[in-house]
Amino acid sequence: MDDPLLKVLLVEDDEDDYILTREFLAEIRGSNFELEWVEDYDAGLEAIHKDQHHVYLVDYRLGKNNGLDLLRAAIARGCQAPIHKVESEAMRCGAADYLVKGQFDAQLLERSIRHSILRKRAERDLHQQLTRISLLNQITHAISERMDLESVLNVVLGQLEIHLPVEYGTVYLFDTQAAILSQAAARLKSQSPTAHMISLDEIAVPLSETGLEACLKGELLYEPEMVKTEAPLLRKLVQPGMGSAVVVPMMAEKNLFGILITARARANGFSIGECEFLRTLCEHVALAAHQARLHTQLQSAYDELRQTQQAVMQHERLRALGQMASGIAHDINNALSPVSGFAELLLRNEKNLTEAACRYLNHIKTASDDVAHIVTRMRDFYRKR
Repeated sequence: MDDPLLKVLLVEDDEDDYILTREFLAEIRGSNFELEWVEDYDAGLEAIHKDQHHVYLVDYRLGKNNGLDLLRAAIARGCQAPIHKVESEAMRCGAADYLVKGQFDAQLLERSIRHSILRKRAERDLHQQLTRISLLNQITHAISERMDLESVLNVVLGQLEIHLPVEYGTVYLFDTQAAILSQAAARLKSQSPTAHMISLDEIAVPLSETGLEACLKGELLYEPEMVKTEAPLLRKLVQPGMGSAVVVPMMAEKNLFGILITARARANGFSIGECEFLRTLCEHVALAAHQARLHTQLQSAYDELRQTQQAVMQHERLRALGQMASGIAHDINNALSPVSGFAELLLRNEKNLTEAACRYLNHIKTASDDVAHIVTRMRDFYRKR
């Protein structure tokens, strides 16, 4: 089976060298090269800037400018593809390799091209890996400073939108007992032309109806072509224009805590490296989110305990007040009993009392009875407590 098509751009002012290069590439067996030729500096710089080739072969002599000038200008414009030159000085300027005219054949040309492509791919992969590690550290540091679950999830989605980047991201939390996924946070890139088509309202759905049951086992799901997905929850992202998605389980203590869904508009939008990055990220997020939930539960338990303590203290104060009221009632009864008793005896046994004396004694008896009723109510209040 032939190798994938490799597009090569030759920047060369000599047509004979173009023909020779074309013949060299044609001699290479098992390879599929497509050679494009431009003759001068300006055309070469414009073609390189379009970034439509895998490798560039640049001659030194290009009219009033030379290959080194073109190399520097291309790198300044962000060219990432490997550039070959014919002078060793080019290596110091950023070329991937150099060849000396008249001293290489088809085999050496092929080896140099493939070596340069592999080298640039390795450099690109390393750069992407370092970028992801930096992003992971940045997100981990950001969520470590937050103790509420909502804030943790919003920080994660915000960082992914900006730095990964993704067009859409959402987190669902899993209720183990009810087996239900509840949307806890969602973020949609504001510049997306389909922003209005995705509802960010909180929803809850049984896991069995999402098509994402594999997450229970901690399995990552990648849908490179959303139009072909069989997962009902992911199908909702097709109409708004999402072309690919990654579903990553967040596991806490070997149990499903939640899932992270990220999506991009283009199909086949996620690389293997990005999927692994999201898996690693979710390990940190699951731990932070689990701790945030525990913190919330502990805070709730603390608040409940404090309320209970306040209720107990209030009960103790009321009990002390009741005991004091009981003592006061007892003392009042002791002081009041002779007054009430003697007034009653005088009214019952004394025959020579004047009308005024009887009236005064009745007032004393009535007042004593009223005080006795008040004392009884105080005793009832204490006993109810």
